[in-house]
Amino acid sequence: MNNKGFTLIELLAVIVILGVLLAIAVPSVSKYINTAKKSTYVINVKEYADAAKKELNLIDSEFEYPVNYGEATIISFRKLKLAMENIPKKSPYGGEWLEDDSGIYIVNDGSAEKPHYTYYIQAEDSNGYGIGIVTGNYVFPCLVSYDNLSSRNIINLKNYDKQDISKLTEEEINEVDNSCGVSDQNNNPIDILITHAYTEKYNGVIECPTCVDDGY
Repeated sequence: MNNKGFTLIELLAVIVILGVLLAIAVPSVSKYINTAKKSTYVINVKEYADAAKKELNLIDSEFEYPVNYGEATIISFRKLKLAMENIPKKSPYGGEWLEDDSGIYIVNDGSAEKPHYTYYIQAEDSNGYGIGIVTGNYVFPCLVSYDNLSSRNIINLKNYDKQDISKLTEEEINEVDNSCGVSDQNNNPIDILITHAYTEKYNGVIECPTCVDDGY
C-alpha cells in the first residue's frame, strides 16, 4: 500500500487548476444569474400592466381610460399595489420599487369613436435597476410598450443623473428618440397628453420625453 502524500508542487498544481476553473465558471454563472434576473424583472413589471388592465375593466374602477387620440392615463405602482394582492413588491435585484416613479401608461392611439389602447411601462428599483436603453457610453430611462419590452431593456440607471449628455452624438440622440418614444398603430410619433394621473407624485414623474402635462 502506497501511503505517499501529495508533494507541495502537486498541491500547487491542483490549486492553480481549480483557480483556472473558477475563473472560467464564475463569470458564466454570474452572467446566467443576471440574465435570469432580467427575465424575471420583465415578468414582474408586466404583472403591474396586467393589473392595470384588470382594474380599468372593472365596472366600479377608480381608474379611467384616456378618451381621445394621443391622450394617456398614468397609474403608479403604488396605486396598483394598493388595488391588487400578490403583486411583486420588490424587483429581482432585491430593491424596493420606486413606486411613484414607476408606473403604467395607457395610451389611446385610436380615436374617441374607436379607441385602441397600448400599454407602456416605466420602472426602476431602489438599487438603480430599471427599464431603459444603452447607447454608446450613456444610459437612459425609457418608456417601453408591453409587447416590445424584453430583458435587454433592463439596465442599471444609477449614473443616469451624472452623465454629461452634451456630448451625445446626433446618431445617439436619434436612437434614444426612436427607442423611447410613443407611437401609434401606423408608427407615427405621438406627443401624448396626460389626462388622468393616478400617482402620489406627479411632476413629470415618470420621465417621458413625449409627454405633455395637462395640469397635474
